[in-house]
Amino acid sequence: MTLFGHHGTLDFTRITQPWLRRAAMDWASEEAPKRRGRAAANTIRVHIRALELLSTSLRLHRDDQGMDPSLLGRADIVAFLNRIAYLHTLEGTQQIFAYQRFKIIQRTAKLLRDFRALGLTRPGQSLAGLPDDFSLRRSDAPPPAR
Repeated sequence: MTLFGHHGTLDFTRITQPWLRRAAMDWASEEAPKRRGRAAANTIRVHIRALELLSTSLRLHRDDQGMDPSLLGRADIVAFLNRIAYLHTLEGTQQIFAYQRFKIIQRTAKLLRDFRALGLTRPGQSLAGLPDDFSLRRSDAPPPAR
């Protein structure tokens, strides 16, 4: 982050699929110069954290651990949503709260849109071949808790 005038570092190591890690790095490189203030690095970090959860979901529920983006689809998004819901409802431990669940889904949706807008799904790019249905719909996120 110091390269962009911010404090701290970004850690992409918990994103285990190389294509998703590369896309996250490309996005962060594009996003960091636009951010200002003390919270800039943290804003990027929380988005990276959402991708870590997507990465974990792919690793846990797919036989290929999500290594080939061209094989992904809506079923993988549904599995991700189910995993986030599961983490929300873990009895007694509640690893994520309702508002966090909403924000994770919202951030992941934004990132997938941004990846496409950056051209990362074009041939030769990190997300080449990523199907259009590997995306989140507005209706996928539960309403934020009040």
